[in-house]
Amino acid sequence: MIGSFGRHARVDASGDGEGDDLVTAVECVRARWQHRLHSMSAISGLRVIRSSIDGYGVVATRDFAEGEVIAEVDGVLWHEDEPVDDRYSLIMGDGYFFDMVDQTRWINHSCDPNAEVEVGIDPERGGWAQIVALRPVRAGEEIAYDYAFAAEVAEPCRCGSPACRGFIVDVDALHLVAKPAAVAAR
Repeated sequence: MIGSFGRHARVDASGDGEGDDLVTAVECVRARWQHRLHSMSAISGLRVIRSSIDGYGVVATRDFAEGEVIAEVDGVLWHEDEPVDDRYSLIMGDGYFFDMVDQTRWINHSCDPNAEVEVGIDPERGGWAQIVALRPVRAGEEIAYDYAFAAEVAEPCRCGSPACRGFIVDVDALHLVAKPAAVAAR
């Protein structure tokens, strides 16, 4: 974006270097996200899609066997003392987080996941994470893992699974959050 005013912005949408193309703020945001999506290197076997669970999601473009690594996550290790706040970060422990900077950041939560995240900090590699299949995953199936949030940051769940807990929260902390009426009525 070159400049903005009100609900419109002057951008170089045509690529002529002039920045004289007038677009709405919504078009500008959409263009930034499309650029971000397309500037990430593709992960073989995965594709980012609009998800029926929430926002974007990631589907398998090939079958994965139980225990198979679906993706090595590209990311940046950071410490809680640093001025970083990113909702796509994995908790590593000891105040460390791993900011997911590839398509895996759009993998949604499910209370009945087909994948899990393994994480670690290696003295030579630094922070690392990988997505591993918990059961066979078929091409076209959305990849999902259990975010297992702490009770104090739990949020309503929209995974749609028959096993839905009603909140994105660790199973052991479920008793610490109030169940939504729809889940309590089951």
